Amino acid sequence: MTLEGALLWRNARLRAWRALGVPAEGGWHMRGPDERHDRRAALRIGCSRCGKDEGCVAYYEWELARSEVTLVAYLVEECRCPHLSPLLGPEPPDLEAIAALELLALE
Repeated sequence: MTLEGALLWRNARLRAWRALGVPAEGGWHMRGPDERHDRRAALRIGCSRCGKDEGCVAYYEWELARSEVTLVAYLVEECRCPHLSPLLGPEPPDLEAIAALELLALE
């Protein structure tokens, strides 16, 4: 999977969490080059209930999930946003199916 394809999937998963009631806003998008890499992915996640939000960047596909979990953990633990804590727990059984539908809706 390309980095762009991985971003589409990660964003579909975030939209699926929203569909399940988690007030997550934002998502991944491609950013231009920096001094060491020719492309990078930027993540912005926020909470529509309390307004807390933060961002980070990743350079490789394998970093996306880890970066997302680290950012959400920071928002929950350090910024005191309990609303996003479901993103750190076990995935609901229908999350993957909803994410797949979200991905299809883009086509």
